[in-house]
Amino acid sequence: MSSDLIAFFKWWLFIFIVGWVAFPITFRFFKNLDERGFTITKILGTLLVGFTHWILNIIGLSQNTQAGILLALVVLLAFAIWNLKMTGWRDFKKWVADHYKLIATTEIIFLLAFIGMAWLRAYNPDINGTEKPMELMFINSVLRSPSFPPQDAWLSGFSISYYYFGYILVAMIAKFTATTAGIAFNLAIALIFSMTFIAAFGVVLNLILKLNQKDSPTSNKILRFVPAALLGPLVL
Repeated sequence: MSSDLIAFFKWWLFIFIVGWVAFPITFRFFKNLDERGFTITKILGTLLVGFTHWILNIIGLSQNTQAGILLALVVLLAFAIWNLKMTGWRDFKKWVADHYKLIATTEIIFLLAFIGMAWLRAYNPDINGTEKPMELMFINSVLRSPSFPPQDAWLSGFSISYYYFGYILVAMIAKFTATTAGIAFNLAIALIFSMTFIAAFGVVLNLILKLNQKDSPTSNKILRFVPAALLGPLVL
């Protein structure tokens, strides 16, 4: 198995884990949605881990290392467990058992979108043109900075004077999965695409469910609307 495929699998596994860690949070706060926010768990989990990792570095309680990222993940896990306690483990477990087909379908859609864009990007992985070299510099700067704000590789002795949180997220996954910056750049493009795809799918699915259901539908009834909901990300 090539190093690129191993990196892809590690990125997918990281996103899979943070998504499930974040699910108790969306399960509580999106209780009025039939899918309980499951379609945005990967986005929310990545954002929360990234923000926690960033703020702990800023205030000097952590370092930009794999251990620091793991600490941020543990903090999110603790918050998720607290939300799970507030909601009730039995209700959470019952919903997952009743909607496992919807969960599996959502995971497959995300994975196929991730694979599809990574495969497409593999035909043109060059990082040149427009702002790509600058973006690669930002990712490398974040990867090499022991703490935040990250140092600017193009202006020695100064921190990056640019909005850099998106690069924090990319570099965070790259550092935790031991992925080189070049591969991380291309995987990030595929990840942004797949997250956008699954989020658009979730928005349209929830809109359809609100328009067509008066009572909370079963998993099988929700699955009937999946083909229609896929029109959202396909058009986007």
